[in-house]
Amino acid sequence: MVELAAVQRLGVLAAEAPERRREFLVRRAAAADRYVDADVPDVADWEADVVLDAVHYARALLEYDLAHGAGLGPVAAGAVCWRSDPRGYVRQEHRAWLQAGCERPSGRMKGRRAAEEFFPEKGSQGKEVGESRRLCRRCHRRSEVARLGRSAVVDTT
Repeated sequence: MVELAAVQRLGVLAAEAPERRREFLVRRAAAADRYVDADVPDVADWEADVVLDAVHYARALLEYDLAHGAGLGPVAAGAVCWRSDPRGYVRQEHRAWLQAGCERPSGRMKGRRAAEEFFPEKGSQGKEVGESRRLCRRCHRRSEVARLGRSAVVDTT
């Protein structure tokens, strides 16, 4: 939960500072990917939403890296293997991001970034905007599951 809160704060910061966008995408996609494998009750609607979230954020990271020529991992974003396994790309990039020293293994950010991350400016309206956008995307994905059926969102990894 701490990671999700930090990622949400980073999303607000990324809206104001484009250079933080990739970090947000990597961390958000990695958090969603780990959430798929979390030990929770077997509820079909919940599972479909979680898998859709993970794939959605994985594809967003892939698209960003393709458009900006970004990526830290050994296999480039344009590789054919990532078309069928976008979550695998997220795992590669998150691992490379951690190895590059972007975050301590304990999960605590270094120096000034930690202060910006955990003590955002008060009074910012970015959080409310971000929350409403997140809910809108979630509703859209739920309607896709209802329209396409659960078999359309089965994880291929």
